[in-house]
Amino acid sequence: MLDKFQRFENWLRENGAFFDLLELREYDTPTTDKDESVEVVHEEKKESPMEVTESEMRGVHSRADVPPDTICMMIPRKCLITVEMGQATPLGKTVLESDLDLDAPKHIYLMIYILWDRKVNGPNSFFHPYYEILPSTLKNMPIFWSSDELAGLDGSYLLKQIADRNKAITNDYHAICNFAPDLGDLCTLEEFKWARMCVCSRNFGLQIDGHRTSAMVPHADMLNHYRPRETKWTFEEDRQAFTITTLQGIPSGAQVYDSYGQKCNHRFLLNYGFAVEDNREIDGFCPNEVPIDLTVDPNDPLYGKKVEFWTRSENDTYNNILTAALVAYNATTADIFATPIVKRVRVCVSNNENSRLLFSMLRALACNDEELDAVTSGPSSATDHHHGRIGGGILPAFYRSCRDIHHPIGLRNERVAMMLLLEIITRSLAAYPTTLQEDVKDLSDKAAFPRFSNKRHAKIQVRGEKKVLQTKMQSSFLLNYGFAVEDNCEIDGFCPNEVSIDLSVDPNDLLYGKRVEFWTCATTAGIFASKAATAAIVKRVRVCVSNNENSRLLFSLLRVLAYNEEEIDFVTSVGGFIDHPIGLRNERVAMMLLLKIITRSLAAYPTTLREDVKDLSDEAAFPRFSNKRHAKIQVRGEKEVLHHFAQWARAAMDVMDVIERELNGDSIPSFDATIASFLTSSMHDIILLYCEDVLGSLRREEWINSRRSNSRMTTTTGGKNTIIIPIRHQEAAAATTIITKFGVSNVKDVIERELNGDSIPSFEATIASFLTLSHDNDNVMNDIILLYCEEVLGSLRREEWKKSRRSNNRTTTTTGGKNTNNNTNSSSSGSSNNHHHPQIW
Repeated sequence: MLDKFQRFENWLRENGAFFDLLELREYDTPTTDKDESVEVVHEEKKESPMEVTESEMRGVHSRADVPPDTICMMIPRKCLITVEMGQATPLGKTVLESDLDLDAPKHIYLMIYILWDRKVNGPNSFFHPYYEILPSTLKNMPIFWSSDELAGLDGSYLLKQIADRNKAITNDYHAICNFAPDLGDLCTLEEFKWARMCVCSRNFGLQIDGHRTSAMVPHADMLNHYRPRETKWTFEEDRQAFTITTLQGIPSGAQVYDSYGQKCNHRFLLNYGFAVEDNREIDGFCPNEVPIDLTVDPNDPLYGKKVEFWTRSENDTYNNILTAALVAYNATTADIFATPIVKRVRVCVSNNENSRLLFSMLRALACNDEELDAVTSGPSSATDHHHGRIGGGILPAFYRSCRDIHHPIGLRNERVAMMLLLEIITRSLAAYPTTLQEDVKDLSDKAAFPRFSNKRHAKIQVRGEKKVLQTKMQSSFLLNYGFAVEDNCEIDGFCPNEVSIDLSVDPNDLLYGKRVEFWTCATTAGIFASKAATAAIVKRVRVCVSNNENSRLLFSLLRVLAYNEEEIDFVTSVGGFIDHPIGLRNERVAMMLLLKIITRSLAAYPTTLREDVKDLSDEAAFPRFSNKRHAKIQVRGEKEVLHHFAQWARAAMDVMDVIERELNGDSIPSFDATIASFLTSSMHDIILLYCEDVLGSLRREEWINSRRSNSRMTTTTGGKNTIIIPIRHQEAAAATTIITKFGVSNVKDVIERELNGDSIPSFEATIASFLTLSHDNDNVMNDIILLYCEEVLGSLRREEWKKSRRSNNRTTTTTGGKNTNNNTNSSSSGSSNNHHHPQIW
């Protein structure tokens, strides 16, 4: 006697279906045809074997090697169940005429056909073999989970979505029953829910006869999910059939997958009954999202003004709809303003439109009175709208709504906005009963959290939400939680491990008195006016491999310690630390001091970083979860940060040596060649950007100073100034020829030749040739052209280098805080990939 799967396949073949290269398999236990030594995290299945007497986990496998671009499945139109077929049933016609407001109308009509056909025609139905192989239960779908299983989602917004889905299906059922009581004869509410989730997880959106519709496609709906996609599907009008075509070769016996698309795990879990272990695209982007709710604080002194701006939309319909709804319930004006208006933004780890929207609305909530007046009204005499500045920031005069503030208003506003965001995230994380670290640990226990179980899928979901929320981990894991994380890197590659660096003024410093006065600020200057001070004032900075405030503070303090008398007199006259380099000499001394401090710190450890890495590979000597191993992980992390800053100091000094040789007339190796060599190395992006942008800026300033120095760099020829910049003569001649013959626009050609390996004339030589061109003092256009070519085209050139670097030289993911080539648009606290001029120095 044939089993139900054989009957199903025979039915398809008898009606013209083709799938000879494929076979259906039913799994007794969770299995995978991939290499078991590497966990397959993208393979997910619609049916779960949990809590059913008969296995309902299936998959489609290849019978033989299938070449790429091969039609491996063809299901004729007569075997499809479409929306139009449901609308043609007696019940479908009644619902169609009712004009009911249903949650998912297309799904409803597919459900109606299946429920009506199974009830009315029973075993005589044309589709009976298909109905037999549909899962009899859908216990993996969250709307059917038990209360214990739902408890695994505590703290997650998904619980509300599950409740909303249950409510919507229930409302649809009762609404149809009230209008067409025949539905009650066809199915119970539970059967209606079963049909809804069958359709939700299995239907295909197709275009048939030029009309968009949805359809149930037998056999095709058995393919499980995998990214990136290995097949494509469509309805072919010429064949009048649904076809699946391979996009790559599939070996014999391998599972054949469909892709359900790039989705957040909450959509996979809610609609298909699974969550993807590592829901990441091939480029590293993770589409997992979490909603963040924002509203105006009723206790805000500017509540009235902020609510007006908060509810302002492009066509002002939002306010009208809200007001009308409240008035319908006899609400007063006070009630309207007392009702919190929540705006929900779904964000992921990405620099996308929703992330920009979130920051825009946070800035609106953070506005003080002056800022709010400026962003909500047109130009006035109170604000300098020509320059657009307010409160030390750059501020456009007018925004149409709170969704449009795409750039910071000012430092104060941005700080308040970030504090508000941190408060919201902290509150969201506190709602979960477990931490992200506990979730990661739980998921490593496959006995307690079996693969494909509802318990595991719930844990994967909340872990993904927390990864989005928790943009920066607390650094002191060992102190606060009693454990150290082996690879303490965030999803974007940022490592929050920190190390303390202590700085103080050298008592033997010839400028000790002046420096201590500046070091300790004016209020304590009298105490440390001489070398007889009783104790050194130590400033401790905790730094990590990141472009953050502490890194900037470290460099600021180092520059103070490196000031000569002229520099310290200048900075004490203007007050405050200088956040940017003040000169090549000072920066070199600061880097030498940093290297000296790092070297002394590393010498204090009894072992080297290399020895620590080797020790941690020996789990017998350093058992997992032991105090001994945690101590080793901690010191290894500290040394990784110290080595990063040591590499930074050495690279900076190498580049400054090159700059000085260039200024002295020796341009080999050139600044550009040195930076290019960094691009092909494993150097951290933060160091690279510092050398390229910050030291490059210092180099330009030195050139400008040389240009202005009549005694050294300027000659007079016929009343016209000629600026002499030391470059290789052959490059200078070639570059001058290009400029004279082709014009400034050919700088782009120079860049392209450089990227293709032809570096003569180089970009640097071309820019230097601009500086040697004679021009009238009254003609300011030359400087504008020079600035455009040097800054704008130079920026484009850097971007091209970075793209080339990432595609050719940084294709592997590394640990220890090094950036990866994944998801370079992600917004993160540890990444500096997206800034041409990062404010780190």
